[in-house]
Amino acid sequence: MEDLKKSNVNAWGFTPEQVAEQHKNALIDYEKKTIIAMERYNIPATMFKEFGKMDKWLQLWFEDVTNGTIYRDEDDGNIYGRVTGRSRLDGKHFVHKFKTEDKEKQIVEVVTKAIKIRDPLNELFVQDDCRGSSLYIYREEYLTSSYGIDCIYSTQALSCFDPSLATEN
Repeated sequence: MEDLKKSNVNAWGFTPEQVAEQHKNALIDYEKKTIIAMERYNIPATMFKEFGKMDKWLQLWFEDVTNGTIYRDEDDGNIYGRVTGRSRLDGKHFVHKFKTEDKEKQIVEVVTKAIKIRDPLNELFVQDDCRGSSLYIYREEYLTSSYGIDCIYSTQALSCFDPSLATEN
């Protein structure tokens, strides 16, 4: 890690200048995706921008699921948040569990309803890996592969990821 600091590169070996250039290119690509959203899926730029926010919220939700701070109880089907730590009084480990809303379900329902209103042929694919975009819009007629959408979403569907909301690292 010390070598990275001396050479002024991030964990992927990119300099700050290269990171800035990548971010600039991602913003340009996002503008192109905004045009595709309107032309192919009848989704206005303002709505697509809102989907970008929901994509970010969902990505953070999946991060919490991955970290174990949010989970679905298999016995009762409810969603719970979980906080763990050590007591300042006696040093004992504790786990506090609390019921919470299913934000994933809410976001998916809102986006699905919105894209279907714009065109009933629009479909939504949700990728629950917290390392990237979570929401993808597609139509069967635009798919050029016979594989299922879960195999081709990254190349065949329109990602709702908004790079202006990404944290730089």
